[in-house]
Amino acid sequence: MFESVSVPLPVLALLVAGCLYGLVVRPLWRRRRDRRNTHAFHEAQGRLAIQPSAFQLLKPTSAADLLMVDPGVQEAILQEVDRTGQDQCDVLVTAREYAREIVPSLSAGFYFRLIHGPVKRLLLRLFRVRVRYVDEEAIVRAARTSTPVFVLNHRSNFDYVVAATSLADRAILSFAVGEWARYWPLDRMLRALGGFFVRRGSGNPLYRAVLAAHVRTATRAGVPQAFFIEGRFSDDGKLGSPRLGLLDYAVRSFDPQTGRDVAFVPVAVNYDRVIEDKNLQIMKASGKRATRTGSWRATAAFVGHQFWLRLNRRWKPFGHATLSVGAPVSLRAWLQRRDFDPRAVGREERFAEVGVLAGDLMRRIADIMPVLPVPLMATVIRDRGDEGVSRSEARVAAFRILETLEDRPGEPDIPREDWEPAVELGLQLLIQRQMVKADEGRLRILEPRRHFVDYYANSIGHLIPARPAAP
Repeated sequence: MFESVSVPLPVLALLVAGCLYGLVVRPLWRRRRDRRNTHAFHEAQGRLAIQPSAFQLLKPTSAADLLMVDPGVQEAILQEVDRTGQDQCDVLVTAREYAREIVPSLSAGFYFRLIHGPVKRLLLRLFRVRVRYVDEEAIVRAARTSTPVFVLNHRSNFDYVVAATSLADRAILSFAVGEWARYWPLDRMLRALGGFFVRRGSGNPLYRAVLAAHVRTATRAGVPQAFFIEGRFSDDGKLGSPRLGLLDYAVRSFDPQTGRDVAFVPVAVNYDRVIEDKNLQIMKASGKRATRTGSWRATAAFVGHQFWLRLNRRWKPFGHATLSVGAPVSLRAWLQRRDFDPRAVGREERFAEVGVLAGDLMRRIADIMPVLPVPLMATVIRDRGDEGVSRSEARVAAFRILETLEDRPGEPDIPREDWEPAVELGLQLLIQRQMVKADEGRLRILEPRRHFVDYYANSIGHLIPARPAAP
């Protein structure tokens, strides 16, 4: 019954090492990691103006299991069984896979080490970063009794970095991330930073029920969230049409009487240089979306070019990147003004009201759009047409535009003492990127690059409906 077996020493060593790792090392490492994460989370609660939620401490498996008992998900599972004829257990497994795909796995310690460390250093090397608040105290007050949901326009993939870094001293944001990032190791990193994944345009009712359950659960638990209301980049520089999916998930089951209030915070992001601007113009001309391989190829080419410029000491920063944060909009107050209960109406009527809310948020984002040197000077030069403009005329026209914008609420986009250097920086960056040329003392647009000038000017075009007269 019992016989001796000869095992080579290296094999025995591997077996012993595997047992020690599985039974001792891995459990101790996980326990230490969870303890450090909990400590970092509690430390964040003591110093952040917008408090994180205990829901963010849940392990991904626990959060996924919590979504499975949501009534909406249970109903969607039964409907999927009736629709497809699959076994209920198989549909339940599929739903749980969707939940594990969506839910984040926040590591507070990793979040602050990365955001305040290499990410912030990289961002400050590339841009002059600034946060402009319209009413910061109102946001902090609202966050004490409401769930803050930051609603951003979408200009660049750097929006994630700029927003997370700029607001890291205020809140730990749970970002909605698109499918472009669902591959290793980027997905692991974004989950650890609190991101939850969204399949844009998915028509699968079971998936959308699980996603709605996550947004609903996180909102009720007070998790500070952020999503891009446009859903995709703007290829012409203008604000796009809002996507209603995530906004509808936050609104559809809200109780205007007793539910925890939701404070929608409009956020506008603008840049002196959008790093994807060339790719966006190529896609606009071709009418095709970039493939993942094409995106990686373009990214590698861009990074390689910047590295080459750095080696040759010709590299220069990209200008400004500004985040403008507006006053919060209370969902309860908004619904009471509209005399509307989202739980008491059908899908079409609810979507119509959510569309009105989305339009209101888009107008607020448009009103606080940062006015930066490159968009400002692109607007001035474009408005003068083919005749061009001298530097002195461009300076006067830019100052007139800035004077018309001084009455906007909140801090000024460009302080008055910085107007002169801002004008020079905007012209320098436009000339450096060969969008504008100085010809016989006048600044004119280079025709092959006119679409780039339009792209940057369009970002603030809605703020200047009446063009200033020529000096």
